[in-house]
Amino acid sequence: MSPRAATWLAWSVCAASLLLMALGLLLIFARWSTPLPTGWYPWTYLVNDLFGALGAPILGGLIASRRPENPYGWLWLGLGIGFALVTFAQVYAAYALVVAPGSLPAPHTVAVLGLTVGFVVTLIIAPFLFLVFPNGQLPSRRWRVLAWSIVAVGAVLVIVAPFLREPTGQFMNPLGLGGALGETIRVLFFGGELVLYGAIVLSALSLAFRYRDAGFEERQQIKWFAYAAAFVSVYVLLRLFVSDLLDSVLGSAAVFGLYAAIAVAILKHHLFDIDSLINRT
Repeated sequence: MSPRAATWLAWSVCAASLLLMALGLLLIFARWSTPLPTGWYPWTYLVNDLFGALGAPILGGLIASRRPENPYGWLWLGLGIGFALVTFAQVYAAYALVVAPGSLPAPHTVAVLGLTVGFVVTLIIAPFLFLVFPNGQLPSRRWRVLAWSIVAVGAVLVIVAPFLREPTGQFMNPLGLGGALGETIRVLFFGGELVLYGAIVLSALSLAFRYRDAGFEERQQIKWFAYAAAFVSVYVLLRLFVSDLLDSVLGSAAVFGLYAAIAVAILKHHLFDIDSLINRT
């Protein structure tokens, strides 16, 4: 693929994700004055989710358009699609089932498919964000087993997820299957989900092995990633003790800080300033 075609494709995928998120925001602001009942996430929570997700496709478009040969940017574009499906599905269901019942078609189906498929997409891609950082390649051949295991388990989840019978949040799945087949699907899904969570942990540990064998530049890239991830970890701990408003502010700052750090690491802009930044912090 030519650089020009790659740039066009990257920004087209980014635009599609942003458009879906923008539609979600429009639905929210169209009925902002109508409170959602107990058991549903409030509009403020859904807005915060959408704004936090906006950075993923933008980061992916930026990296993929400038480093099209590096799969890492395309992973973030895929993650952006997953985020867009999940966030839009929640807003669509709240609008069509609670705020204005009957105003939009197939609310249960859209909600379940958007949430399950979007969730599975993000769960498949998440381990690779650690595993192939920063050059789009595995740390060594030994990690191929983990990579192929993620792909295989993820493929099974994509197939079975739409047919889960259990409700997803407030939504019963109209496509859900019962009986022995439904029970088999449930076991496959939740077993595969646990496998992918374990894969995320192992993939994060792979950065330590990569750092050990890396050269100076690649170590700086990993430091940028670790620096921003440390702030996200601090936010996760602090959110238990702060108000909802401060939680939203801290969460947005931590997430967009992570996006910025990854952009610096991959595009190598002011890459070597990280040691002085860490010392000052």
